[in-house]
Amino acid sequence: MQSAVINDWPIDALDSFAQKADLPRQKTKGEIMIKNNAMNRPVNTYSFRAECRDDVLSFLALPETTSLTKITIVPDPIFPDVEVEIETKLTVHEVTSALEMVEDGHVMVETLKACALKTSRME
Repeated sequence: MQSAVINDWPIDALDSFAQKADLPRQKTKGEIMIKNNAMNRPVNTYSFRAECRDDVLSFLALPETTSLTKITIVPDPIFPDVEVEIETKLTVHEVTSALEMVEDGHVMVETLKACALKTSRME
């Protein structure tokens, strides 16, 4: 990741979380294929909602997310839900495939949109 701030957490805190939570950090065939094909792609912006911040952290622990260039997480003031915006060279299909790997990540998959948070109406 080139730049990432999550509720003022430095990216090192996310790596530390992934290690403490014993989340997988191994390379997959998909990650290798994505890295090889992503070099010449434009940067895309996607947004989605998650049931909680931990779902997003589980997503970020996946090897496929190493191509993210920016992530913004906006917490709901009342509920544990969060809204997320990412910038990446991944296609919408590749982002969907990565989100589907997250246990209980169905809300992220169902709300994924190819647009910025400010133009998206999360449901």
